Amino acid sequence: MAGIADDTRRRLASVLPLTIATVVAVDIAGARAYDSRTFGHLGYATFSAILLGALALLWLRAKAGPSPGTAWARWLGILAVAAAGTSIHVRGILGPGPLFTLGVLAAAGVVIMVVGIATNRTPALLGGAIVSGLALRAFEFKLTPIAPPQGDMLPLVVLAVTNTLNGQPPYRMYHMPWDVPLTYMPLCWLAYAPLLLAGFDPRWTNTLADIAVLGAIYFAGRRYDDKTLRNAAACLWAAWFVAHRIVKYDAGIAAEVQWAALSWLAALAVERNRWTPAVFGAALATTPLALPLAPSIAVAWHRAWNRPASARPHRSNARPLLRATLIAASVGAALIGPWLLWCPNEFVAGVFLWFNDIDRFPREKWLENRAWIVHPGLAGLFWTLHGERLLKPLQALVTAGLAVLYARKTAATGPRATLGGELVAVFLLFLLFNPMVWAYLWEPGVCLALVALACTRPRPPSASSPRTTPEPLRADPFISDERPSA
Repeated sequence: MAGIADDTRRRLASVLPLTIATVVAVDIAGARAYDSRTFGHLGYATFSAILLGALALLWLRAKAGPSPGTAWARWLGILAVAAAGTSIHVRGILGPGPLFTLGVLAAAGVVIMVVGIATNRTPALLGGAIVSGLALRAFEFKLTPIAPPQGDMLPLVVLAVTNTLNGQPPYRMYHMPWDVPLTYMPLCWLAYAPLLLAGFDPRWTNTLADIAVLGAIYFAGRRYDDKTLRNAAACLWAAWFVAHRIVKYDAGIAAEVQWAALSWLAALAVERNRWTPAVFGAALATTPLALPLAPSIAVAWHRAWNRPASARPHRSNARPLLRATLIAASVGAALIGPWLLWCPNEFVAGVFLWFNDIDRFPREKWLENRAWIVHPGLAGLFWTLHGERLLKPLQALVTAGLAVLYARKTAATGPRATLGGELVAVFLLFLLFNPMVWAYLWEPGVCLALVALACTRPRPPSASSPRTTPEPLRADPFISDERPSA
């Protein structure tokens, strides 16, 4: 009986069930996108937070688990078909009107997905999801203008790009008619410039960023001959891509570039890719949400260069970590520095103080309409109990504590097998205690979970046998196996 219980716990803590649960939990947390009246209250927000927090703790114990087999994993595509069907129904895209052709394209994508599931062809499933997702987005973009009443994020980045092209500082106070500064890191809003210059709707940048997440999934899983878990991650990405909330986000917010940056950072960091430090600097120039991941990534990088020579950080070679830190800082400074020097006061006020000074925007919105009650997280609970000033210290404590625990856990085993799950847990727990949160801020948790699943080395069902050897990795030109001299 003990053996059966251990096997059950191992399967529950395996990466595939955790990834499925995370995708579903974030969809539950974002249910306000479907019905704000039913799901926009403190009880639902707190329930969503507890659910995501429990999943974060399970991610800390994530294991590869036995490979489910291609015949089973392919049926995850049913989630994508259900999500696309729900989006088509919710938006009424097949109704009569001038945009009926887009509805036909969305439905055709669903048919292609069904064919992909029936023939066990993941590329066909993904192709159908992309066709359906593009049609749904084109429909949403036609109905939703880029205007402050629909949300100030996209108008803000459009004005920032326009000001920059006109030689004016982008970091300043904008009037919509409410006052709001530019709060985004430079690469986040600059990513919209190419399509704006080409005369296209800049929101297609969001769609390209969503597809870039799929690129990170394929990159993370390219080194294993058994593609079961990578294909499972791709099926779950398809369900995420056509989900109604993601379509609405693409039409109204400007955070998708950040999701793509974090996804690629995780995909590179897990395998100790030589480009990881530079990409971390670029990710930091895209979103400050890269910072909570830094301690765990640093531990993994340090362990990878010092195992098995020393299990104690103070006795090991710190030069590789220092060199990586210098590269990341240099890249970040090169991308952020020019904008900071151009308008230093406005940059600091918008990027660092507007959201992080709890007495500025967070308190203003709380006094205005108790905004943090309706969004998933513990912020509403802490604000209601007048404990909002505890949230930032708790975030720092969680981030540092998880890095210390991760360092102890990887002292003997090495970081490769567990870093993906560690990054998911760190992100979810950090956001759990954020003083202000919107539902879309949880989406990088889904992206990181999909990357963690794709980069997990599959094990056959008999992997618990001592005679079973893991599947060998194929040589990869992106990985550097050289170690520095002591």
